[in-house]
Amino acid sequence: MTPGLQAFADRDAGFRQFIDRYETVSADPETRREYAMWFDEALREEGMLDWARQEVRDEYEPRLAEAERKRKEDLEEAERKRQEDKKQIARNLKTKGMSIADIVEMTGLSTGEAEKA
Repeated sequence: MTPGLQAFADRDAGFRQFIDRYETVSADPETRREYAMWFDEALREEGMLDWARQEVRDEYEPRLAEAERKRKEDLEEAERKRQEDKKQIARNLKTKGMSIADIVEMTGLSTGEAEKA
């Protein structure tokens, strides 16, 4: 290849790919056969990897989704319990005669929530 053409091939990926393919098909029959065998093996391996990825996805995505749903439910339940605990504390403090402002400050409940508790 001439230096000018080589410089163009270095800058243009499409032309470089064309040159590589041309060199392959214009090679002797044994080289073409070896390339075809290599290419077939590369396709086979890629197919096996795609199959394995799909198998993993099919097996684990439902499990991951279920685990995420369960984690979300657990967090929501923990928050509900935390809020109920705060309200119970507010009720106890109200029976001891503590002011709503102090109860709000101690529990983090809103004024309305502290009054309803």
